Amino acid sequence: MRSIVLSAFLILLTAACASPNGTGPQENLNILVMGSGVDQTSVPRNSSAFKRIQNALAEELQNAGFRVYDETALALGAQSQSNARRTDAEMIDMARSIVHPPIDVIVVYGLYGDVQDKGYARKLTSRVSGRMLTVHSGQRLGNFEVSLPSSISISANCDGVCLNEALGKSARELASEAGAVLAVKLRDLASPSVRSVEPSGRAVGSQGGLESTYVLAFDGFSANELGTMEDHITHLSSNTHLRLLRSGLSSSKYWYETSSNEAYLLRSLRLLVDDMGISATLRYSGNTFRMTKISQRKVRN
Repeated sequence: MRSIVLSAFLILLTAACASPNGTGPQENLNILVMGSGVDQTSVPRNSSAFKRIQNALAEELQNAGFRVYDETALALGAQSQSNARRTDAEMIDMARSIVHPPIDVIVVYGLYGDVQDKGYARKLTSRVSGRMLTVHSGQRLGNFEVSLPSSISISANCDGVCLNEALGKSARELASEAGAVLAVKLRDLASPSVRSVEPSGRAVGSQGGLESTYVLAFDGFSANELGTMEDHITHLSSNTHLRLLRSGLSSSKYWYETSSNEAYLLRSLRLLVDDMGISATLRYSGNTFRMTKISQRKVRN
């Protein structure tokens, strides 16, 4: 019986790379652009040059077809804007607090300006350096760094507001270069690998190349039922890793790393219990799926 159930679900995993509505893989990601400023040598977040870079970088990613959101518009609170220096942990926590829309990736960047005195003139070089992080796991997806090929000449007494304005003038060019680099990296991460379909041809859900982490909790199931579920879950995608966190007499909890999205997992788990003939409740909150078996008494004739 266990092999029959597993085989039935493997049939549902017929591959098809194209999205039915013709949208690109980048449209499956919700991206939040956030300035760090934790490096004391970087330009503070509350400077006008920093804000111009953030706006230009978000615009470049939008032009590349990504869904990009602004942290101020998403009402992250006054603390988000008042803290000029903040850590990765703080930014990930802020991104996790956003429910509508759920954020998949944060692009964290810092702006740097270096002034060199050549004796005959002062030269300003600028660069943007950053990294991409998944919101659920905090995993680093890659780094990027872009600098302008040529420096800017500034006056001998250019400092403070003058220096900030000079940095701001390079925002468009810097953001354009950084946006092009990020677009390539994010497209690779978002490339769809599998789209599951039912035998009737009706789509079940999509999977993307971006790996996410979930907690799967099962309550009230027998050892044999849990074993069948484990086999099914490990075959949902070619890019999965299932780790047992806790096991009891009738409950288990797993750490699940996969390229499958939430809708795909929710639909697949519902199909699994239906095929096994089990009644259960299924809830999803945060990054946790919790399935509880509903016990049914047999009626004697």
